[in-house]
Amino acid sequence: MRKISHKLIASYLGMILITFLVFSFIFTNYYKDYNRQTIQKELKDQSLSVVQTVDVFLHNTDLGLDDPLLEQYMSTLRNSSGIRITMIDSEGIVWLETDRNKDSMDNHLTRLEFQEAADEGLGIETRRSTSMGDDYLYVARPVYDQGEIKAYVRLSITLAGAQMLPSAIANLLQISMLVASLIALLMAAYFSRYISKPILSMVAVTQKIQSGDYDSKLYPQTRDEIGLLARGINQMNLSLKATMNRLLKAQDELESILNNLSNGVVLLDSRGQVRAINQAACRLFQVEEKASIGMHHLQVLKSSVLDEGWGKLQQTKEVQHLSLEWIGEKRRYLEVVMIPVLDADKLSSTVISMYDITQIKLAETIRTEFVSNASHELKTPLTAIKGFTETLLDGDLQDQEMLRRFLGIIDKETTRLVRLAEDLLSLARLEKKTLRIDREPMSLKEAVDNIKEQFNSLLEENHLMLHVIWDNEIPLVMADGVWMNQVLVNLLENAIKYSGEGKNITIRGYHQEKENQVCIQIIDEGIGIPDADKERVFERFYRVNKNRSRDSGGTGLGLSIVRHVVEAHQGSLGIRDHVPRGTEIWFCIPVEEKHDENNI
Repeated sequence: MRKISHKLIASYLGMILITFLVFSFIFTNYYKDYNRQTIQKELKDQSLSVVQTVDVFLHNTDLGLDDPLLEQYMSTLRNSSGIRITMIDSEGIVWLETDRNKDSMDNHLTRLEFQEAADEGLGIETRRSTSMGDDYLYVARPVYDQGEIKAYVRLSITLAGAQMLPSAIANLLQISMLVASLIALLMAAYFSRYISKPILSMVAVTQKIQSGDYDSKLYPQTRDEIGLLARGINQMNLSLKATMNRLLKAQDELESILNNLSNGVVLLDSRGQVRAINQAACRLFQVEEKASIGMHHLQVLKSSVLDEGWGKLQQTKEVQHLSLEWIGEKRRYLEVVMIPVLDADKLSSTVISMYDITQIKLAETIRTEFVSNASHELKTPLTAIKGFTETLLDGDLQDQEMLRRFLGIIDKETTRLVRLAEDLLSLARLEKKTLRIDREPMSLKEAVDNIKEQFNSLLEENHLMLHVIWDNEIPLVMADGVWMNQVLVNLLENAIKYSGEGKNITIRGYHQEKENQVCIQIIDEGIGIPDADKERVFERFYRVNKNRSRDSGGTGLGLSIVRHVVEAHQGSLGIRDHVPRGTEIWFCIPVEEKHDENNI
């Protein structure tokens, strides 16, 4: 990069050289013209003197133009003045020549200076002499005798000396040029540094501004154009800083809005490359934001449906509504809106908004399954009741044994319907969050002991052994006693249903100090639950073995009620296999917080 100081120095030096050349040209031409005029004046004076001498010589002697005395006079004048003298008669014949042999010279009457002298009395001409080989100045005058031209006298001198500068003057010009150049360089160095210093400061500040440093400032020390420019840069920097702050704030706000939207948002450019993507979209498509920027949407979104929609949007320039089923780690259902952003009827970018309707789809599926399962669960006992009732009505009511057996079945199915209705009502209240849960300090240990006594007869009937184990001191929990008892009853009933005769059921309780909660484990030695069913056993009406559960009087809602009650108490629950055989279902409830009475 060429510095401005170097340019200034070069410009100063160039101006000096140009000025010197122009001055040298003008001075040389003036000097040559001055010398020529001086020589011409001298020749004119000398020619007049020579003509007068020749006139006197011709009138006072009887000799002619070829008199030796006249030739001697001309030679003496030539030697003393250095002027070449030529004299011709009226016919143009050379009678006298101081520098050449006159006999070898041709007729001179046609020469311009002689013709001009004949017409005007004085002829002056400058030309190159063919005989002498130099540029000459010629001055000619006529010599009259009784009013007629008797002869012509011409004086001439070479201009070679007049057109050359004397060595002293040439040396003076060279020295002057050298001195002027040195002075110009020194002045140029000083002024260029003086001028370029603030400019370099401006360059440094503008480079910092370009790199994002808006705190740099210039301190102008002059009031000229450079000072005005420095003040302008400071003002521009302040305006730019304020503008960038507003833009960054707006960008942060926009990014915050986009990243906090539940909808996935992707911005594509005119070529289909990703310009922006929010966190919701990154989570949906399992991609990273930074890695996605600049990539084609097919590489990021990996959807032919979206690509077809984008292609149609390019053609129609209209909003596109799409439904997308995305299969990643989990199946997702998306409602997609593709909005074109036009610039002079040309597609400049595309905004893709994706709304995750998976939960809505799941809710619809669950609702459909619920209606189907509820209808099936209601239909089974009702069909049994109706069938046995019709059989009794059509048969002999006097058969007490058959009547007693059929009424027992009707009673069992009616009890099942009542329990199903109660469970459905409880589950509906739990799911709608309208059920009031009265949390009070309670002991899960006491609740388990009460449940054990309640199930003694059922355990004996199924030849099962129930073991209760407490690892350490169990603190109180904040819970609704009625609902906690319901949880324990449902879990113990479930363990009894799936355990064979002679098996063991274990209830283990312990205090999880790290999480500050009490956990209960119900472990059976039954047939276990397949891995594929573990995630669904807490759904409504879901049964691993539908025939066996229905035969045991289950409604398929027990574990679903357990899940909702535990979640309503901000607890957690889960299911896992128990080694070597069986199933373990566990849940945890937060411990009662103790307050310091002195701080109340």
